[in-house]
Amino acid sequence: MFVESKQIKDMLRKFKLFWAAYLCDYVDTKCAVESGIAEASVSSSKLATAENSQKDQRLQSTHMHPENLTMLSLHGTKIKSDPMPILEKLQYLSHLELLSKSYMGKEMVCSAVGFPSLVNLELTSLNIEDWIVEQGAMPNLVCLKICNCRRLKMIPQGLKYVSGLQQVKIENMPNSLYDKILTGHD
Repeated sequence: MFVESKQIKDMLRKFKLFWAAYLCDYVDTKCAVESGIAEASVSSSKLATAENSQKDQRLQSTHMHPENLTMLSLHGTKIKSDPMPILEKLQYLSHLELLSKSYMGKEMVCSAVGFPSLVNLELTSLNIEDWIVEQGAMPNLVCLKICNCRRLKMIPQGLKYVSGLQQVKIENMPNSLYDKILTGHD
């Protein structure tokens, strides 16, 4: 059951203010509110280089994140520091998409207690080279999609500890990565 239109508008306004102030200069936020659960999509068209360090510092402030966020899609936000240490603390986050130019770094780390409710994870068109998944991370992950992350050296060994993982979709990746997966080499 969806909440009243006035409540949705108020929630949209709050999300827009939050993300505009703390992540990027342009926010396209969509919000479906069902029993108080929210979903947001954040994108940025143009970000000045000088603003990036301020964005990264703002992202590190955990108390600014909406606790009931269940779905998040980042696109074009150009975050320079690893977003995982912050995002993995969102207790109800079940669907996460890190899409083209959302994260500009080369390494991502999912810690042992991170993403307790994450079910679906999509990584598309990122420049990451190393992705570390510690044992115990993403215990409820069911679906993983990695697409066009052409610099990724290997699928994280830590995923072998995610016992509920049912679907892994790997698309448009270098042949060397496919070879490593098929032969089981690092």
